[in-house]
Amino acid sequence: MVLERHMRILSWNINGFNKPNLPTIQSIFSSSRYDAIFFQETKTATIPLSLSLSGYRTTLFPSKRVNYGGTLAATKISPLSVLKGLGLEHRPEEGRVMILEFSEIYLVNAYFPFAGDKLANLDSKLKFLAKFENRIKALEARKPAVVCGDLNIAHRDIDRTFGSTDMPGFSIAERAWFSRFLDSGFVDSFRFVNGDTRKYSGYWYGDKRRADRLDYALVSTSITNKIRGADIVNEVEGSDHWPITLELT
Repeated sequence: MVLERHMRILSWNINGFNKPNLPTIQSIFSSSRYDAIFFQETKTATIPLSLSLSGYRTTLFPSKRVNYGGTLAATKISPLSVLKGLGLEHRPEEGRVMILEFSEIYLVNAYFPFAGDKLANLDSKLKFLAKFENRIKALEARKPAVVCGDLNIAHRDIDRTFGSTDMPGFSIAERAWFSRFLDSGFVDSFRFVNGDTRKYSGYWYGDKRRADRLDYALVSTSITNKIRGADIVNEVEGSDHWPITLELT
């Protein structure tokens, strides 16, 4: 199976490698089901040995802050290039964005910042979003892109069970940015496949009744005809997020 012809992707905010989720993570790798695996919030400076020996081409982008942030990408074939970070001067590098280039597509692993309690970090997040959008749109001018990860935004009211517009991830400004980004040439693959189905990818403070959908696979509109499936795997435990999946053919 060639990655760019038929591709299965799994993306998951794992909330750190830990004893509860390591067996699940190892089974995801050993199953060899996915052509690309993206983790967010890895909270480590080293790749676990079992993943290094898995046969996947694995790249880690750690945060400079200890036990914080970070992303990991694992693919069955080697990318042509891997770009790490956005070069943001207004905030320290936190391992938030990895851009993997293949011959026909860009795959992006993203962990967007939190807007902060009482939206204290909203201005900083909006600067990040603007920089991210500019970078992705510049790349997409050359070939299609798929953006996967924890974007820390619940785009629509049906993407949450609680909250108000003065809460991080639910603010008017964050959701407006998300709408503009989609309008610029991307589709939310989960909504494309499942319509207005209510299904959530994470929950707050251990309470699964306080759930939201912050995790996405956004696909360039030029290849929406290749989308064959998109889902949230609520059966998998080990984090306060659930994995999301995308299948392209």
